Amino acid sequence: MDCGKRVYVDSHRHDTHELISLGIGFLDQQEGAWELEPDLTYPVHIYEPLVVLSLASLFEDQSWANRQEGMTRSLRLAPNTSTLGFSFEDVALVVLMDAFGGKFTPLLKVFECDALGSRRVTLVSLKRGADGTMRSHPASWKGGTSDRFGFKARSLKDVLAFFNDPDGKTFLFPDTCMGPDLFCVVQDEETKELILLSLQAKVSPKVSAETWISPLNSITPDFFYTFVVSIKPF
Repeated sequence: MDCGKRVYVDSHRHDTHELISLGIGFLDQQEGAWELEPDLTYPVHIYEPLVVLSLASLFEDQSWANRQEGMTRSLRLAPNTSTLGFSFEDVALVVLMDAFGGKFTPLLKVFECDALGSRRVTLVSLKRGADGTMRSHPASWKGGTSDRFGFKARSLKDVLAFFNDPDGKTFLFPDTCMGPDLFCVVQDEETKELILLSLQAKVSPKVSAETWISPLNSITPDFFYTFVVSIKPF
């Protein structure tokens, strides 16, 4: 079925409701208040996420070695520090999606942590429904509720709009002035608690107190959109 084509489906069929809830099928808008009649047939648009999810499934079928080779090449061939930073953001998305997408995995598989390391979490995407309620949906290479895995914000306005309604996108890449490199949401397997994950990647030849303080400050809300200015004496 070609992307964007209109199909007609019976409104009382279960798969129709599932398509709409996943954000793949959209009912045509009609003027005024109206309710679905179970015996009528309504036009539904099949949207781009079908195509994107199909391409994503092809990407997942590639071996980890091939994916790893591509990430290594992008880091090695980065022409400058700025480009290297953007490459690390993409690498973070792939690592988190591989580790937590579509399955529950202990946090310690990816992160250095003590008491929290044993918590098993999975990636979810958030989407605000027609009733205004924010709902979570499983996120993986082969499943989701958006035509994109991530959203690159260009301003504070974009960041706030994403937090108000991510619209099914799993990852947020804030603008460079905010601080963190990446935001996503994971769900605890046991408690079902939703956890906002803020990530800042730093590269250093050795781990020291200064190495840890800088990333921690950048993911602390009090330090969002703040600047450190150093003045050299004359």
